Amino acid sequence: MLDEDTNKKKKFIFKRDPRNIKYIWFYDDILREYFKINVADQNMPNMTLWEYELIKKQLHKDGTKQINTAQIIDAHEELHRQIEDSTKKTKKARRLKQRLKNKDDEISTAEEAPIAKPSPTTSYVDETIWDDDIPDFD
Repeated sequence: MLDEDTNKKKKFIFKRDPRNIKYIWFYDDILREYFKINVADQNMPNMTLWEYELIKKQLHKDGTKQINTAQIIDAHEELHRQIEDSTKKTKKARRLKQRLKNKDDEISTAEEAPIAKPSPTTSYVDETIWDDDIPDFD
């Protein structure tokens, strides 16, 4: 398609949202509006540009020369599984740490608590038993 003004090939604007690369956006300069276009493979999950770059880097690091969509999908699922496992472990560790902290707080609070002293108005009865108070059963 030629540009009517310059008689050169017309350039079109395509943009990608880094928060979800499953779609690209095409700008129609006549309508002055963007249109959402699905990527070629509909099996591709919603994924951020950051995730995609991380997955590609990991696959290359693992020795993969040519990356296909199936590998990307599998790696994406594995990444999210690892994130979920880490989150669970982190939550569990945080709860355990909090429990230990609460236990330590209870112990230190008990140690710091003042010992109750009798008030001056309280009277005590001496109930000490002496040997001569015990009856003789001989």
